[in-house]
Amino acid sequence: MKTKILILIVCSINCFTGNVGATEQTGERLMVGDKAFWMQVLPLEQDSVLARLLHKRLSGRISTGLYRGYVGTWRLAEGKLLLEKIEEYDPEYKLREVDISGIFDAYRENGRIVARWFSGTILAQRGELVGRRERRNEQEIRYFLRKGVVKSEKQIYNTFRESSNGSFFHTIDMLFNGNGMIWEGDSTLNVKIFPNPDGTVNRVKVSRELESQKKSKRRKLTDVQLRDKINRLRKRRDSEKAESRFWRKTYSFWDNREKRFGRHHPYTQEVTACAKLMEDWDVLTLDGKIQPVQLEIKWGEDRSKRINWLYLWREKNQQDSLDMDGVSYRVDGYPLQQSPDLITRLRPHLKGAFTRNQPRGYLARWQITDDRLWLTELRNARTGELIPLAVLDPGNNGEPIEASWYTGTFEIAKGEVLGQYYPLGDTETLEVICEVEQGHVTRKTIYNNYIRPEEDTVAFNYFIQEIRSHDWDSYPELKDRTLHGKLMAYPRTDGVADSVGRVELYVNGGKGEERYHRTVTDPADPWIVLVRRAARVIPRWEVCFIKGKVKPVEIYFTIKQEGQKRQKLPEGTFVIDLRKELGGKVLGE
Repeated sequence: MKTKILILIVCSINCFTGNVGATEQTGERLMVGDKAFWMQVLPLEQDSVLARLLHKRLSGRISTGLYRGYVGTWRLAEGKLLLEKIEEYDPEYKLREVDISGIFDAYRENGRIVARWFSGTILAQRGELVGRRERRNEQEIRYFLRKGVVKSEKQIYNTFRESSNGSFFHTIDMLFNGNGMIWEGDSTLNVKIFPNPDGTVNRVKVSRELESQKKSKRRKLTDVQLRDKINRLRKRRDSEKAESRFWRKTYSFWDNREKRFGRHHPYTQEVTACAKLMEDWDVLTLDGKIQPVQLEIKWGEDRSKRINWLYLWREKNQQDSLDMDGVSYRVDGYPLQQSPDLITRLRPHLKGAFTRNQPRGYLARWQITDDRLWLTELRNARTGELIPLAVLDPGNNGEPIEASWYTGTFEIAKGEVLGQYYPLGDTETLEVICEVEQGHVTRKTIYNNYIRPEEDTVAFNYFIQEIRSHDWDSYPELKDRTLHGKLMAYPRTDGVADSVGRVELYVNGGKGEERYHRTVTDPADPWIVLVRRAARVIPRWEVCFIKGKVKPVEIYFTIKQEGQKRQKLPEGTFVIDLRKELGGKVLGE
């Protein structure tokens, strides 16, 4: 029977976002009736004797999200805070109950453990998270306790009205014009927008951080010292704020101070004018109070450059377009934004035009004629209405405007995309790199990109059969363990690879504390030699030709699964998982 192979090529992308900081710690469970809440306060840590006795019972297993090493389950009943159980990680890092007999005997009342040692405030949280970065929930209850008894409570309902322009930070950075202003330091402004309930702007605060001349010393702590410090901080009633202050103090290189600017300062007036063009700001209400939207403006950077993360979701018809030699292209860049003064003239026509997929608020059409770059059309991105070019060039009667303000490099493209994932999902079959100096196109570099799949899968069949048919069971290290591999091939434009590049093998097995992992990379290792020799039978590889270069092929494959016996290649159809550096598509059947 003919053997068929399905070769699946996928792409893995790591996305990084947000600020680097301490890992959020797992809270304590709190039951109120039949409703489950979470709380960040740690009642046990308020009593050093109880905490010490408990930690003697714990195994000491911790994680970055659970430094204290345990999770308590509590209940509010009859106006009292009761401890029901304590759990910790087992060797497989699953929660198991801890024996706490004898620790809380002094606090037992009618067979229940009443937290008489605890006085403080508990913020019980449940429901969906609200906001973009805040650790707050829709439903919260703040309990005030004294010696384990609830003295009062307050119901809190938080809401979040999300802006239609989730990229508002990019919008205001684009709109801001700092020309003619006196700048100090690194020209970075910290901005707080205080919205009205309907999302319009109520007021604005602008400030700038001042770096002191004296550099503070960074504290170096061992893991044990760090854990002890966090545990001591957790004993405080407002442990979350205490821990936050600790991280800022520990990892602060500079003693920063803040300088605030009044409402009549040019910075504040310019930010306010830009903010009011957006009529739909986030409205986050916590405990009945609307919170400010915080963002940062950096003045002096070239804003005509393409912002890669925007292209992950933006549709092509929401980008600028360019006509050249009778062909229409999309533009990967924003030439108009290199002139803040032109954007300032355009701003009044963009009020309310900003959306998440089009945070610029406008769409421009360009043209290259006689090696000159021209602006031929402007439209409101939300309504599609034409904006007269006379807005930018008073007295202009609708004639194209030469982009004499622009100097830089941008890309134009057309045709089908090469794949589904980034960057192939953003790579067309035809791309042109345009180099421009004061509106004059000095150079155009044309790239015809393509992917040519290899149709002959018999060689891949033989490659997998060869490495899997080896007697892997003869190695004690592989007993009840898996063996996976990765290799790099560097094909030419005809698909033939002169050699197979780096080969890596990964041995994995066990769980929890018995987890085992080893990476084999030595070219002289017999396993590496076997895989490299087997790969030589592959006559041709897929060719991914982008911007004049053939991209290397990176393949992941499975040699042995846990408990798998030596086997020959099965008949019928099976799957080989080939993961390529740049993504791709399904080849073969």
